Amino acid sequence: MQTPLLERRFQSRIDLLTVRRLPPLARVAQACVRVLLAPFARCVWRLRAVGHEHVPAGGAIVVCNHVSYVDALLVASALGRPVVFLMQRELFRLPFIGWIARACGALPVAKGDAPRTTAATLDLAASYARGGELVAIFAEGRLTPDGELQRFQRGVERLARLASAPIVPAHLSGLWGSWFSRRGGRAFAKLPGVPEAVDASFAPPLPHDAPVWRVESAVAALAADAATRRALRGPSLAKVFLRSARNHRRRDALRDGERRLTYGSTALAALVLARELERAAPDERTLALFVPTSVGGALANLAATLAGRTTLNLNATLSDADLAEQCERAGARTLITSRRFLAALERGSPLSAERGRTLFLEDLLARPSLGSRLFACAAFLVPWLARGVRAGAGEPAAVLFSSGSTARPKGVVQSHANVVSNVEAVSLAMALSPEDRMLDALPLFHSFGYTVALWAPLCGGATVLLHPNPLDATGFAALAERERATILLGTPTFYQGWMRRAGPTTFAHVRVAISGAQRLPQKLAEAWRERFGVELGEGYGATELAPVVAVARPGERTLGSVGRPISGLALRVTDADGVEVAPGVQGLLLVRGPNVFAGYLDDSEHQREVLRDGWYVTGDVARVEVDASLSIVDRTARFSKIGGEMVSHGRVEEALLGALGEDACELELAVTALDDGERGERLVVLHTPLAFAVEPLLARVRELGLPRLFVPRADAFVVVPALPKLASGKLDLAGLKRLAAARCG
Repeated sequence: MQTPLLERRFQSRIDLLTVRRLPPLARVAQACVRVLLAPFARCVWRLRAVGHEHVPAGGAIVVCNHVSYVDALLVASALGRPVVFLMQRELFRLPFIGWIARACGALPVAKGDAPRTTAATLDLAASYARGGELVAIFAEGRLTPDGELQRFQRGVERLARLASAPIVPAHLSGLWGSWFSRRGGRAFAKLPGVPEAVDASFAPPLPHDAPVWRVESAVAALAADAATRRALRGPSLAKVFLRSARNHRRRDALRDGERRLTYGSTALAALVLARELERAAPDERTLALFVPTSVGGALANLAATLAGRTTLNLNATLSDADLAEQCERAGARTLITSRRFLAALERGSPLSAERGRTLFLEDLLARPSLGSRLFACAAFLVPWLARGVRAGAGEPAAVLFSSGSTARPKGVVQSHANVVSNVEAVSLAMALSPEDRMLDALPLFHSFGYTVALWAPLCGGATVLLHPNPLDATGFAALAERERATILLGTPTFYQGWMRRAGPTTFAHVRVAISGAQRLPQKLAEAWRERFGVELGEGYGATELAPVVAVARPGERTLGSVGRPISGLALRVTDADGVEVAPGVQGLLLVRGPNVFAGYLDDSEHQREVLRDGWYVTGDVARVEVDASLSIVDRTARFSKIGGEMVSHGRVEEALLGALGEDACELELAVTALDDGERGERLVVLHTPLAFAVEPLLARVRELGLPRLFVPRADAFVVVPALPKLASGKLDLAGLKRLAAARCG
């Protein structure tokens, strides 16, 4: 096949390149910089080189992110050998930095350069790499304006091909927010603070013909690993909260329909309760919390965390047997609840006396001891006194149960690092400030409600407006209007109800509205924007990811997209063979970063399936676009999200077959789901003829304790001659859904 004209011309450029070495004066200048400035950099920024062994001894193209005006100095210090930098032309005009750049042989580039000038610069840089020198390029082409990785320019591809040199992905972390970065809009315009520790990370080399998206993906993975190391060196949830409470002690922290607490009062009340919990349950590592979304529920979570305990928030829609099993699996023998809450539910404590004991918030807070009150005052002034403050970032903070795609719910262990990193990244994405008032109606047993709706505002000085029942649309709307809520969080099901009950001024102060837990219908988003004048954005996550992966930033909503990934995360989409695919191509979504969960409680086999070399396999089919936005195409796992809750098809099948007893021997039965405008999805049961009517079967299923959301409707049962199967004998899931759609319409 004849080589195309452009390819021939490009090859001619390569053939004409000479082999160059860095000039002697530039070598001397770089040696002086390494001797004089590198020790200073290592001391001030506590610079650490990670993966230095991946850098080849000969020529290579080092591709790094661009965070600050001292990036070149730190990369050169980490490499410890001469480097030819391609740097923005504007840097050469800075007094000190420009002089050093010219003396060290750096090459100026700019987006506005003429094509001939750019080509000549790339040719010169390639000749250095062919001569055995390291050539470093900041592929984003500019300093990051928001601390996140920007799109890489295609000049990297041309340079690597010209040089026929391997590409070494590199990443600098810890510089965003420094005096030399553009956080706040301009560098050098803010007071210098205490520098963070900086990691210079290097990945194994990529071939010279690697596409730019693959290089960018490798740098993003380095960024995720750096964020994970930073999170594991970071503070516990208790420490972050107390710091926030001390800084905002006069501001309102918690409000519901009855009570209002400032940050100072919230911290003191939580510390008193924490001390009482330590006295009442001194040997308990995990505390089960059976509480509503209220001021009392928030205080219970804060207190358990301040006491250094792992929290297990329980789902009030589950049966006592299910909740007792979850407590047993998590090792929780003490349950914290409220008599008022149990009375509203018309049920007793889900933890029987034989399985453990129940403590009531009314008793714990009625007459706190003098010692507890003195401890609270002391710990507020000296946070280190609280046990939770001293917890390591890698220690468990919470256990959250998720139904997932199997018949048995999985207990997801989230560390302090998981939750704190997600809180920081989500707060950055939403531009959360102390002026915000976040309205929370999500249950605390839900990862979205636990991390985003509770901890994120409390760690950022914002006010949390708590409403116990998201289905009470009238009460929710009244609270939003009275307290002038600025941020709403919910599921499409909840937003539909709120919109029906809201007046034209109910959400007049809302600036951010985020929908999660299930796919956001386009018609709902359009109706919300038309009625209230604010975008209804969508987010995506998983309980195993603490939970947010991507969210639509204010003013950035794109149809069909769940937004860009939050800071510190790397996304990768692979084909059926596990090979990474290019942007715009759909495949299996993998996530890497500090929010990847610590592990499952008692399911190491499944844990090995979903964790692959630090990547979490979501089980979702997705597509990452060129602009880094994420689109969820379909789900591969057999579960449905109904009303924001995850419903396992397998568990429903087991319950139905169990209720049928011996009559199920000759029966074929399978559960699938179809889209539902009101609740996200609806269950459909396909089966061969039953021995008796559906209504008695459903009554038996309810008696066995299957949660209400898991029980199919009576009109959802469809009789078929046989279930569709693949040639291998396995159930044809795609055919099952098609058959259900054809029969149910």
